[in-house]
Amino acid sequence: MRTLLALLLFLGPVTAARADDGLRVESDLFGLYGLRLMRDGNDVGPGFLTLGLADAVAGSELAVEHAHHARTWAFVNLGLAVTAAGLAAGSLATYADARGTLGGWPDLVPAENTPPTASILAVGMVVSLAAAIVARYATYEEITLSVSAFQSGL
Repeated sequence: MRTLLALLLFLGPVTAARADDGLRVESDLFGLYGLRLMRDGNDVGPGFLTLGLADAVAGSELAVEHAHHARTWAFVNLGLAVTAAGLAAGSLATYADARGTLGGWPDLVPAENTPPTASILAVGMVVSLAAAIVARYATYEEITLSVSAFQSGL
């Protein structure tokens, strides 16, 4: 059993690193976008904020255009996530100031005779997180469109 496991671990990278395969998409459970791009056995992207994607699909004008769209969506995703974190911090601070405790946060509907600031910020946080999820899916779609355009030679 140990020999079989050692053989599988040894042969795994060798079979994934065949030469002259061109650009391939492989699933990557721990990758930023759930995938990675491989060329001749080397990881070529997409990387943080899809910065390596345009280089990986260079040679196809449409693929590079989709790579730039993916980068734009990745920055939108990052901006929305940072906005959501800031709104969460603001909501926590104003909720604790108004009530003296954090019990019951996030209170999306303000209680009577309490300032609505914490609730407004919490709703903004939820909206920002939802928009960040949409931007994440748009980034993933542009990555796959870019690779598809590159592989089809457009």
